[in-house]
Amino acid sequence: MDVRRVPGMWAPVVKRVPFRRWPAQPGQGGEGRVAVAALLAMTALLAVAWPAAAQTAPAAPTLTAAAGNTQVMLAWTQGEDGGSPITGHEYWQSIDGGDNTGATWNAIPNSAAEGANATSYTVTGLSNGTTYTFYVRAGNAEGPGAESNQVTATPATAPAAPTALTATAGHTQVMLAWTPGDDGGSVLTGHEYRQAASGEEFSDWTAIPNSAATGANATSYTVTGLSNGTTY
Repeated sequence: MDVRRVPGMWAPVVKRVPFRRWPAQPGQGGEGRVAVAALLAMTALLAVAWPAAAQTAPAAPTLTAAAGNTQVMLAWTQGEDGGSPITGHEYWQSIDGGDNTGATWNAIPNSAAEGANATSYTVTGLSNGTTYTFYVRAGNAEGPGAESNQVTATPATAPAAPTALTATAGHTQVMLAWTPGDDGGSVLTGHEYRQAASGEEFSDWTAIPNSAATGANATSYTVTGLSNGTTY
């Protein structure tokens, strides 16, 4: 059997030739196709070392942000790991909305242990009413990967209670006046009131007309249709 390697190909080319069994038996010349020694030789030639795939830093995650009270929760879907296990994640934040060139990246706690299973992190200690910009990236043995898309979020909470509420009675009506409390970092979108006659339970909350349009500028409202002589 002849064995040769063809340039540009991995597998050897095997040329089958007749051979005579040995020791030959009287009157039994016969021809065979492959001898045991030839099979062993071909097996050795076929043990080819394939080159390992190149490893790269991780691809960019896809990022979203949800604002809360003095915090923002970041959530992401991780891209390809580049052929090497992810060893951690980092985030970057800014309050000026600028790009992240030369910015300081912050390691996300526990993401080194979680690896590719790390998919969210809540950034705390933020200021309500301030808009923040964020990026996230993953890293592996090849280094930090591509940064995610940019997201922005403005932490906020529910408004504080209005202060200095006063009530001025009139004919079948009462005029309410107040000073709006802190907006919690988000624009006020309306006001509501509820009422109760003396000794009765309070009604459900009722939207104050036009207060959605006037927002923080809404500071008074007259409740009508009341009964003279009844305390509310």
